[in-house]
Amino acid sequence: MSRIEDIMLMAPVIPVLTIEEVAHARPIAEALVAGGLPVLEVTLRTSTALDVIREMKQVPGAIVGAGTVLNEYALDDALTAGSEFIVSPGLTESLAKAAIAANVPFLPGTLLVWAAIAVWVFAVGTTAAWVVLGIVTAILGAGILIKYLWPAKRMKAAEVSNRTLVAGAILGIIGFFVIPVAGLLLGFVLGVYLAEFVQRRDRGRAWASTKHALKGVALSVGVELSAALLATAVWIAGVVL
Repeated sequence: MSRIEDIMLMAPVIPVLTIEEVAHARPIAEALVAGGLPVLEVTLRTSTALDVIREMKQVPGAIVGAGTVLNEYALDDALTAGSEFIVSPGLTESLAKAAIAANVPFLPGTLLVWAAIAVWVFAVGTTAAWVVLGIVTAILGAGILIKYLWPAKRMKAAEVSNRTLVAGAILGIIGFFVIPVAGLLLGFVLGVYLAEFVQRRDRGRAWASTKHALKGVALSVGVELSAALLATAVWIAGVVL
């Protein structure tokens, strides 16, 4: 089974989908996979979400996971529907234990990871629990710093300016509304490329800078993800021990 880091880094953008009509599920999945976005997160916010996951699983190349998984019961339903990974906005002890027992790639929200662990610490109140919170805070704090400083240093070395990234972000947002989901990535790439081309007047160098920007974004996501998973592992060790 793929680790959550491997799955998350298979594409620069992961569409988060809330689909009401099951009949739309397969065509949407086929279009996204064909457009280079094979990792799909279906939120469990509708009564049709589990059926949508089942339909999308039929699309060759699609890696389908469930989002907004709030408890172990939703986790079980998502896995039964065929989910290959799980995303949760928060973290509870019962959900964490269920995900570990199921051996499923699991991604909890970073800031909510800290909040959930802090609530656990205040409830338990032991010295060991406070030590766990201290370690988790250090890990997540370091992750946030590295998330911004490391990619920024790499992009600075490649002479990718902040103005270029702003242009990418603006066109990414516009692209999202023109072409839902996929337009975010396309707009970002186009914005970065155009900004670099205007500045450098060289298509080759502009495209090289665009690739550096994409790698920087992927690196930032990977750092934050790794910090969240390491913090979760420390917390689980504290609960078990």
